[in-house]
Amino acid sequence: MRPAESAMQLLRRFVADAGHELNTPIAIIEASLEALTEILRENNVKEELTEVIAKASARMGELASDLIFLAQVENPISHYVMGPVKTKKLLEDVTKDFQSLAKTRDIHFKLGAVADEEVIGNLEFLRRMVTNLGSNALRYTDEGGTVIIWSEVDGRDLAIKVSDTGIGIPDDSINHIFDRFYRVDKARARAAGGAGLGLSIVKAVVDAHRGDISVSSEVGRGSTFKVRIPLA
Repeated sequence: MRPAESAMQLLRRFVADAGHELNTPIAIIEASLEALTEILRENNVKEELTEVIAKASARMGELASDLIFLAQVENPISHYVMGPVKTKKLLEDVTKDFQSLAKTRDIHFKLGAVADEEVIGNLEFLRRMVTNLGSNALRYTDEGGTVIIWSEVDGRDLAIKVSDTGIGIPDDSINHIFDRFYRVDKARARAAGGAGLGLSIVKAVVDAHRGDISVSSEVGRGSTFKVRIPLA
């Protein structure tokens, strides 16, 4: 297994290095774009082209950030801090972060019943996991829809659930949704700026916490993602 693990370690290092290397040109593009936008504004020139470049640059920045995060989570020799995490406050904070954005899209983003329990984990990773699930639910839910986050004790685990009334996932896509760069609705995902790594990161965080994740969905009626993490 040593050659295989060495190859995987090299791949993880490449992914992390590629993400870091992307940050410099992205920062240069954004700084130059800011200067160019100011010049165009002073000369009363329309800024449609700079807006396109800004969106592309933001997407590249998100992709670089996701690649670095994914490489960190999946690296078995990473020394990330694990400790007691109060999940109730975590879910409350994530819900608050999303509510104002959801309101602008006429989507109800709610916090349901939440178990006041702790798990042993990394707060940053778990926050990213729940945030990505919430972002995914919001992306695939239309105006007037609802997204709900709640949690409950499930045996020796804490079950965190994110449900939406969105477009749902076809049966032939269920087994691929955690694959990197896979999108159920490519047009919608690109329009919303998704890099296609959100659910891959969720799966990596769940695995790092020795948990499991499942999804139930019905096309046209919505989806529910359920994450189980061992209680503290």
